[in-house]
Amino acid sequence: MIIAHAFHGALHLWKQDTVNKKEWTPEVVISGHFNSVEDVKWDPEGEFVISVGFDQTTRLFAPWKRKEETEVTWHEIARPQVHGYDLRCLAMIGRFEFVSGADEKVLRVFRAPKNFIENFSNITGIPMEKLCSR
Repeated sequence: MIIAHAFHGALHLWKQDTVNKKEWTPEVVISGHFNSVEDVKWDPEGEFVISVGFDQTTRLFAPWKRKEETEVTWHEIARPQVHGYDLRCLAMIGRFEFVSGADEKVLRVFRAPKNFIENFSNITGIPMEKLCSR
């Protein structure tokens, strides 16, 4: 395996094929903030976590349920906000809505588009009907 650290803070992992040694495939790698985390909140239904930090990002972590496997693992599945200032605070105001505050002393409101909710449903295995019921 080869693991690399990218300029923007992400980790990348490749695994060598056991049969064809010239073939490498990307693998799932751990991710997260690369500076201090300042605030963390669960969504109102307790199915995902959202966090803000001094790396100027908002990140969403959720369970990833693969169809063929019984094991569920947690991963960063979205960065709904990449900002130019350090992020300080966060409040969930709805199922897929949040407000964040940064060093610039401005609050910003975010609402997930339908496409994100559909992708979230596919990744987590939570039916769309349940996700959109409120």
